[in-house]
Amino acid sequence: MKRKRKDSGGSLDSLLDTITTVVGILIILLIVVQLGADSAVQRIVEEKKEENAKELMEMAMKQFDDQERALEEEKKKLQMKMASENKEQQKLIEEISALEKKLAEEKKAMPMDPPKLENLRKEKSKLEKDQSAVEVKVKKIKGLLASA
Repeated sequence: MKRKRKDSGGSLDSLLDTITTVVGILIILLIVVQLGADSAVQRIVEEKKEENAKELMEMAMKQFDDQERALEEEKKKLQMKMASENKEQQKLIEEISALEKKLAEEKKAMPMDPPKLENLRKEKSKLEKDQSAVEVKVKKIKGLLASA
C-alpha cells in the first residue's frame, strides 16, 4: 500500500523565490545608497576644498596686504633718511668746495716752487767739477811758483 502524502499546505518554492527577490532588491538598494554616499562625500570634499581655497586665498591676500603696508612704511622711512643724508651730503660738498677754494688761494700766495732735487744735484755735481778744476789749477800755479 502506498502512503499518502500529507498536504502541507503548499510549496515553499514561492517563498524562496520571494525571499530571493527581496534580498536582490536589498542588495541593489545597498549599492545605490553606497554610490549616493560616495557622491555625497565627494561633493562635501569639493565644497570643503573650495572653502579652504577661499580661506587660504583670503589669508594670503591679508598677508600680502600686511607686507605691502610694511614695505610702504619702510620706503617712507628710507626716503626720509635719504633726504636727510642728501642734505648732509650737500653741506659736505659745499664745505669741500670752500676748502678747495681756500687751498687754491693759499697755493697762489706761496712763493714759486723751489728748484727740484734733481736740478740741485746737477748743480752740485757741476760745482764739484768746477771746484776740482780750480784746485788743479791752484796746484799747477803753486808748482810753477815753487819751481821759479
